[in-house]
Amino acid sequence: MDDTDQHRTPTIGPFTTAQLYDSIPIPSRSQCIRVLDIPKRPLAVDECLTGTLRTVDLRNSPKFTALSYVWGKASDKTISCNGCDINITKSCYEALFSLREKCGDLTLWVDAVCINQDDANELAHQIPLMGEIYTWAEAVYIWLGDGSQATDKAMKYIRAASQHRLFPAGVPWWDGTGPITVDEDRNQLWWGILSLSQRSARDRDKRKQDVGVLYACDRVSLLELLDQTWLYRSWTFQEVTLAPNPILVCGQEHVTWLQLYQALTFIQDSTSQFCNKGDISIVARDERRREHRLIASSEAFKSWQNLFEVWQSISRPCRWNGHEIRVLSCHTGGSRDSCSVREYVQLLEPEKIYRSLANQVTLVSVFSVLLFMAFPPLSVATWPEAPSGHGLPEKRGWIDVLWHWSMALIVWSTCFFILFLHIYLSMIATALDIDNDMKQNTVYGRIGQTEDLTQQNHLVGLLQAMRDRESTKPQDRVFAVEGVFQRLGIRQPTPDYNRPTGEIYRDAFVSLIERKPTFVNLLIDCGLSPPGAPSWVPDWSTVAKRSWLPSSYLYDSIEKERWSDDQLQVSASGNTLSVNGAFLRTAEFCTRPFHKIELDDSGNPAPPMQESLHNNIQVLSRWIIKITRDVILNEVHESIPSAVFNTFNGSSTSVSKIDPRQKDVFNTFYTIIRRHGVCFEKEVETMCGIAPTTHTTMQEIARDRTCLDYFIKICNRFAGKRGLFVSSDGAIGSGPVAMAKGDTISIIKGVAVPMVLRKQETYGQGYVIVGPAYIDGLMDLTRDKVTSISLEWRTVILN
Repeated sequence: MDDTDQHRTPTIGPFTTAQLYDSIPIPSRSQCIRVLDIPKRPLAVDECLTGTLRTVDLRNSPKFTALSYVWGKASDKTISCNGCDINITKSCYEALFSLREKCGDLTLWVDAVCINQDDANELAHQIPLMGEIYTWAEAVYIWLGDGSQATDKAMKYIRAASQHRLFPAGVPWWDGTGPITVDEDRNQLWWGILSLSQRSARDRDKRKQDVGVLYACDRVSLLELLDQTWLYRSWTFQEVTLAPNPILVCGQEHVTWLQLYQALTFIQDSTSQFCNKGDISIVARDERRREHRLIASSEAFKSWQNLFEVWQSISRPCRWNGHEIRVLSCHTGGSRDSCSVREYVQLLEPEKIYRSLANQVTLVSVFSVLLFMAFPPLSVATWPEAPSGHGLPEKRGWIDVLWHWSMALIVWSTCFFILFLHIYLSMIATALDIDNDMKQNTVYGRIGQTEDLTQQNHLVGLLQAMRDRESTKPQDRVFAVEGVFQRLGIRQPTPDYNRPTGEIYRDAFVSLIERKPTFVNLLIDCGLSPPGAPSWVPDWSTVAKRSWLPSSYLYDSIEKERWSDDQLQVSASGNTLSVNGAFLRTAEFCTRPFHKIELDDSGNPAPPMQESLHNNIQVLSRWIIKITRDVILNEVHESIPSAVFNTFNGSSTSVSKIDPRQKDVFNTFYTIIRRHGVCFEKEVETMCGIAPTTHTTMQEIARDRTCLDYFIKICNRFAGKRGLFVSSDGAIGSGPVAMAKGDTISIIKGVAVPMVLRKQETYGQGYVIVGPAYIDGLMDLTRDKVTSISLEWRTVILN
C-alpha cells in the first residue's frame, strides 16, 4: 500500500496541552487522525517517555498500530509530545513504556494522547472514526498489565499449547503486508496440516521440553492472565473485535491472537473428546485434565472464547482505499468487498485439503514400497563397469573391489532411506487416516472448526458488550460499540454526550430492531427505563444489577434465530413501539417486596436482620398458602412443589436433573412452611404486622443450618429484583417487584418469556412494560411452542 501520507507536524516548542492540540488541528468532517511517533529508547538509562504527534489521513492508507487498554486511575505520569507534557494514566504509561522496550520505534494511535479529551466537538468527531482506526491498524496491542512471574509463565504456556492446534486461516486478517490470496492460504494450510501430523506421529519422548512447559503452568497462573480488567470494559470490545491483527501484551511477553485461540482450544479439547489421542495423552493426564476442566469452566475462559467467536463472525473488509488486502472472487466475476473469517475458512475447504494431503501421503508411501522392492534388482541389472584404471593393470583388482563395495553401499543406503521414508509416511498416513469418522480423527480433530454460519454469534457478542461490560459513563454502553454498529450496517446518530441517556438507548434499540426484528427479545431487559425514555427501552446501565432471569432466555432466541424476520411485526415511531401480543391472564395476588438479609463475618444473619427474616417468612407463607388453597393442577403446572422449586430458581429444571441434596433441602423448607400454614392463615386474617406463627416457623427453619441457608439464599435472590404472584386462572410465577394486582401477563411474538404489561388510561390503548415474568412450563417461548398454544393475537402499543 502507498505509505506516503500528507501529515502536519508542529514546530517543537513549549506548549500547554490546549496549545499543542490547537497547533495540530484535525479538520472537521475529515478522515484525519493524530498518531504518536515514539522513538526507541536511547542507550542511556531513560525512564521518560517522549514522542511526536502528527496528523495522518486514513484515506491515504497510513501505516500505524493502535493500543487497547484500560484507562485506570489518574496518576502523575506524563509523556512529552512536541515540547508539551501530557498527563496519562499509569496503565497507559506502562503500556507505552513496555512497547517501546519490545518494539523500538513505533507509530501508535492511543486515545488518551491522540484525542483532545477536553474538546467535546473533537470527541464527537473522532469516536465515529475509532472503528476505522482499529480496523486499519497493522497491529492492535492489547495491554493486559505489567505482568508477574505467574503471567510470564502463563504466556509461555499459551505459546507451547498453541502448537497442538491449528486454525485453518484468516488470522491475522491483515498485518500490513501485501494482498493475501485464497491459494496462498490453502498452501499454508496444507503445510500446517502436514506439520501437525508430523507432531502427532513423532515419538513422545522427543517433546519433553514442550511437555515440561505445559506442566509448569498451574491453573492460578493462567487464570491470573486471563481474568483481567481489560476483558470487562465496554470500549475494549470493539477495539479487539474490529482489529485485523490483535496481539496480547503482558509485561514484556507477547502472544498473538492465533496462539491464544489455539491454546484455549487445546485446553477445551483436552477436557473432552480428544483427551486420549496422540500428544494430548501426554499433556492431559488426569491431574492436568482436572486443571483444564476448572480453567475451561471459568467465566474468564468463556469470555475469551466468546470474544474470538465474535471476532470470527463479524464481516471484515477485503480492500482499503482501492487496495486489495484479501483477494476473494465473487459469483459475478469481480472481487468481494467483505468477508468474515468464518466464511473465509469455509471457502478454503479444510476437509478437502486434508483428504488431498492424506491421499498424497498414502500414494507416496505405497510408491516407496514398490521402489524398495524394485531398486536392488534394478541396481544389479544396470550395475556399471568399474573404471579402467588408467593403463595400470596392477591396480585393477583394488579398483574393482572398491568400486563394488561403494556401489553396494549406495544401493543399501538408498534402500534404507526408502524404507525409512515408507515407515515415516506410514505413520503420517495413520495419523491422517480418513477411513474412520473425520470428527474422530486424531489430527483433523485438532484443526479449528467453524460453527454453523447461521448462528448469530456476533450479534450476541454485541448485546453482551452493551449489557454486561462496565463503563464509566452510561452513554458509553452505546458509544463504545459505535464501530461495530457501523460494520453491521446499523445506522446510529453521531455520538453526543450532551444528549439524554434515554434518547441514546432508545435510538440504539430502534436501530437494532430495524436491522433485525428478533432484537425485540431485548424487551426482557425492560422494567426500569432510563430517564426520558418509554417503558420499552432497556436501561443497559443497570440491567446487570437488576436482571434475574438466566441470560440464555435473552441470547438463545437471537443467536439461534427461533423467529424469522417476516414472522415478527415490530415497528417504532417516536416513543411508541408496536408489537404482536396475546393476553394470557391477569395477576390476582402479588407478594410484598422481600428484604435483603445481611450476614455477619461468620455467615449468620446480622442481629438487625431478624425483622427482615420474619417479613420474608410471612411473604413466602402468604404465597404458599394462596397456591395450596386456590391453585389447581393444569396444563401449565404438572406438580405444585416442582413449580414452586423452579419459581424460586427462576429457571426450569426437570426432576431428574435436580441435585438430590438441593431437593431434600427444598422439601424440608417447603414442608415447614406448609405445616405452619393453617395457623398462620388464621392469624393473618385477624391481625396486622408479624403473626406469632412466623416466629415459630423461623425457629424451626433456624434449627437446620442448610434449611436456613437455603431460605436466606431465596430472600437475597428476590430482594430488590422480583416478587411472587398467582394469576386469575391459577398460574403461579415470579415477576418484577413493581408488579401489582390487575397487571396483564402476556406473550409477545419474538420474546422468549411472558411479559407483564400495565394498561395506562392516559395513553388510550397503550400499555407500559412492568417487566419479564417466570411461569413454570411457559418459558423459552420458541415459535413452535407459541403456535401450539391457542392464542388471540392483537397489535399491542407499548409506551
